[in-house]
Amino acid sequence: MSAVRTVLALLATGAAVLMTGCSATNDAESAGPTPVASAPAKLWPHRPPATEQPGEPENERPVAVPGLPKVTSGDIRSVDPVAVVQAEMAATPDARTGADALDEDTAAKAAACPAGAAGRAGCPIRSPEYYDLTGDGKADAVFGVDMVDGFLALRCYTLHNGVLIRILATVTKPMSVQVAGGNLVVQEPTPSEGYEQRTVWTWDPQARAMAIQSDDYRRATPPGHGRRESGPEGGDSDTSWKRPR
Repeated sequence: MSAVRTVLALLATGAAVLMTGCSATNDAESAGPTPVASAPAKLWPHRPPATEQPGEPENERPVAVPGLPKVTSGDIRSVDPVAVVQAEMAATPDARTGADALDEDTAAKAAACPAGAAGRAGCPIRSPEYYDLTGDGKADAVFGVDMVDGFLALRCYTLHNGVLIRILATVTKPMSVQVAGGNLVVQEPTPSEGYEQRTVWTWDPQARAMAIQSDDYRRATPPGHGRRESGPEGGDSDTSWKRPR
């Protein structure tokens, strides 16, 4: 019987060690209860699943700007934004919706801008910005046209064999427009207080145009926090047009 008692005592001691874990003195102590694993809970399980995929948003398509001479120098900076916007307006005079559309008042002001007037008072076409968006080591152009109620016609261009190609055209109401790592980042307010929408456009080499990489909502950064920003050179004073320093 003494041998049986010894075995039972050893088993009891081992069980106690397993139950208590390790203590600060290298003794065993409890690790707490183990969470019970559970499978994902399916909501509305009796509803039939969708059999078709939702429609994909239409991707940007490269569009050659009509009515402009070839840029034989290969330098996109030599292209006048006023000439570009006016050429696009002339090619789509009846546009009332979509990326080509400008409100009547803005269209009239843009049509009246003299050559080289981008960024000047009275002309809604902003001073151009130049960044490598396509990753080929050459500058691409970002143009903006201020519309009514704070909207902005945002357009990007690249050169291909001397032909000016529009690779992005969208309408936004930006808090800021930035370029980061070759991506175009647009931040906009949302109806939900304290939140903002952040859309990231990136170069799609297959489509030969800018495509949405991400489009999400996030908490707004309070003024004075985060990365410092400054307005662009060239006379524009609108602080919604921002870029990293």
